[in-house]
Amino acid sequence: MMGLYLYSCGSPSAVVHLLSKASISVSHTSVLRALKGMTDAALEKIRKAVVDKPWYLVYDNINFASRKSDQRIDNSDSFESGTMATVVMMDETISRDDIRLSYHRLCLSDLIPGADSYGHMQAVTENALLKVLARSSKGYDCCRKSDPARDKLATVKTVAHPLPSMHIDQSSVAGNLEVLNTIMEKTLRLPQAWFDDNRKILVAGDQLTISRISTAMEYKAVDVSPFHRLQFAMPWLQLFHLEMAFCGLILQTHWGLAIQPGSLHFNTVFLKRKRVSLKDFDFHAAHELLEHTFEAIVIRVWEVYLVDLPVAAEGMSSDQLQEIVAEKVGHIVNDLISPDQDELLYHSRTNRNMALLLRHLLYYFELRAAIRAGDVGRIEESLRWITIMFQNGINNNYALELLRVHCAIRYTLTPEMKRRFMATWLVNTKGKENGWIPTDMYQEHNNKIMKATFELKGSNSKWDTRESSISVNIRTFEAIRKQFDECFNRTHNSSYHSAVSAEKDINQLVLKFRQCNILSEDFSAGDPDFEIALDKDLYACGLALLVESRIDNFKKTGTLDDNEDEDEDAPDDPFQ
Repeated sequence: MMGLYLYSCGSPSAVVHLLSKASISVSHTSVLRALKGMTDAALEKIRKAVVDKPWYLVYDNINFASRKSDQRIDNSDSFESGTMATVVMMDETISRDDIRLSYHRLCLSDLIPGADSYGHMQAVTENALLKVLARSSKGYDCCRKSDPARDKLATVKTVAHPLPSMHIDQSSVAGNLEVLNTIMEKTLRLPQAWFDDNRKILVAGDQLTISRISTAMEYKAVDVSPFHRLQFAMPWLQLFHLEMAFCGLILQTHWGLAIQPGSLHFNTVFLKRKRVSLKDFDFHAAHELLEHTFEAIVIRVWEVYLVDLPVAAEGMSSDQLQEIVAEKVGHIVNDLISPDQDELLYHSRTNRNMALLLRHLLYYFELRAAIRAGDVGRIEESLRWITIMFQNGINNNYALELLRVHCAIRYTLTPEMKRRFMATWLVNTKGKENGWIPTDMYQEHNNKIMKATFELKGSNSKWDTRESSISVNIRTFEAIRKQFDECFNRTHNSSYHSAVSAEKDINQLVLKFRQCNILSEDFSAGDPDFEIALDKDLYACGLALLVESRIDNFKKTGTLDDNEDEDEDAPDDPFQ
């Protein structure tokens, strides 16, 4: 165990050898032999499980950069691309018909939210505003409400098995085909006869992966067997990369000018967030900016509607305070967030843009909250709004894939099967309440652990080492480290994994909004002397494009254009 612990912590082989001489650890060779045995045992267990039990597959690319300080012709920097995959076990089997058969059935009414959706979004919006009020001001804890549940998954621990890494670049159609063949034939050793019985395997991934698999299935449709025709594959878009795309969409829509108070560009400069930019997108940095901006906007809104927050809560009973706050939050939703009230804000472009940003952020954070709660019903409601917002013309790839998801949800899947499919969006590896994360985020976590272990091993680590010793055992390494920490009572310093407070940044933003008179009570002050551009209303623009042409084009051709060929310059054979 000591040898495995040292290996998982990235100890050099020389250190392991030295401790072996001191009889503290086994030799480095023995560690490698043990890891090889662990990998073989894990693979044997996985191979037995996938034959009889339902499961689905998620994979993503992983990149390794090797930098050389002494640059030579034969000693230059290198960049390797590979693929990491995970098998996730399920309780029940899943299957579906070809989604393309339902394209012509999708109607605009399937996408436009109805009265029930409006009511649900108003409820979760009010709850989000009340939570910020309770967090930021004393005396308002009694106003906090729990989010309305729609269809929560049972809180059980997800069983997932990392697979050996593959030295395959999966950015192309041919790369994805090679990944699927390698996993099915080499890693899992499933015979081709296993696929003849109309076997179906959900393949989860980001938009690019799903698109490449779909293209491969089209070009392999006339191959010799069900396996070679990829009839087993059911591509299914995942949520974490959708979150990233949505975050980038909001950032791009509300970027504005650096001298324009209230714009995200202004907030970026004001808070000195150097890693936030449109050119080099950093999701973590951008998400934090959106999170802190959202908190500041909501606090400023409550300042306007409750005037003096601490004083307003004094001398009132809980019932009185809840009644007043409930009335005020209803006014906030009607004045700032309801799409029907935009005309009231147009005479102040700064306030109009700020209210629109608040609305977009509410949809973004509702999706994240629904994921964390494991509520696939709330996720489905969020996707109804987000799908229309993505039709605005900026990100056509996700716009198209989201329409395909709705085709599956509305027409291809039965209610029972729809819930099983939506359940594959989430995993809960600890089996805790509100411990759900997107499945593709879990794969990203595996990739991160893999890269961290590789970096500790140094650039001399080869792909066969990563495949045979590291990738399959990355979660075992975590368990070993945790066991040693508990056994030897290892303590961390006071700042270990402690969150850095954002209270100062949020308060500074609120102060700036107040100084610039943004979201003032009369909704007329605050615009500077220069002309401010109106930010795009993603929902209104997306709905307009759907009505104009997109829904009809999708029903006819399965694309967003009236031309059936999405890319005229695309080669006849994508595998070339």
